[in-house]
Amino acid sequence: MLCKKYPTFLTNTKLIAYTMSESVRINTFTTWRVVALLLAVAPADKIISINSVHTLGGQIMIIDFSQIEEAVLKNFRGGEKDTNSKAFTDDLNNRIMYNRLESGASIGFHKHENDSEIVYIVKGCGKAIYDDEHKDIQAGVCHYCPKGHSHSLINNSNQDLEFFAVIVQQ
Repeated sequence: MLCKKYPTFLTNTKLIAYTMSESVRINTFTTWRVVALLLAVAPADKIISINSVHTLGGQIMIIDFSQIEEAVLKNFRGGEKDTNSKAFTDDLNNRIMYNRLESGASIGFHKHENDSEIVYIVKGCGKAIYDDEHKDIQAGVCHYCPKGHSHSLINNSNQDLEFFAVIVQQ
C-alpha cells in the first residue's frame, strides 16, 4: 500500500509512484509521456533504476544517453555559442534530450507552435525567459513552455548548465 506522501499517476491501469525525497525504482510504464513527466519532476539522483518502458506500438526501450553521440548545435535557434545535445526522437518527432550550455551560451527565443516543452535543470543555474517573464533557474527546477508560447534558456553563470528537455508534439 502506498503512503499518502507518494504522488501517483494512473495510466492504462498501471500505477506509478515516486517521491521527491527518497530513491525511486520505476518498473513499468505504458506510455513514454509518463516517463517524460517523471524525468521532468523527479530529481535525477533519486531515480535508481528504470527497468522497462513501453512505448507507442508496445515496444520496450531504454534511452541510455551514455550511448548517444553528442551533437554540437551552433547558435541553436539564434542563441549564443553552442548547445551540446544528446537527443532521442521517436516516429512522431517527440524528443527527449540531455543538453548542456557552457557559460555564456543560450538557446534563442522561439515559439512552440505545434508542441510543448518541459525542461528539468540537472546541474548549474541560469535564466529562463517565458513570453515576457524572466526567471532564475537552477538544479532541481522544472520549466514548462506550453504550445503557443515562447521561451529561451540562458546560461549566465560561470559553470555548465545541464538539463533534460522533453518536446511533445500536439
